[in-house]
Amino acid sequence: MIMKTGYGDIEPFSTKDGSIIRELTRGLKQSLAEAIVPAGKTANLHKHLRSEEFYQNTRWSRRRPNG
Repeated sequence: MIMKTGYGDIEPFSTKDGSIIRELTRGLKQSLAEAIVPAGKTANLHKHLRSEEFYQNTRWSRRRPNG
């Protein structure tokens, strides 16, 4: 059985750098998330030892991420 959740039903959360994250799907070792980074800011790089995260960038700037 496939379970579907509406976008508006997914609770976003804030990170230490001020980014807003909404996890769209999660598997055993991977997740797909939306990250909203405030204008003029960059997201802090981080690493997970047992899983991977995937993000689709819809807007780019010339600034490099921190880390």
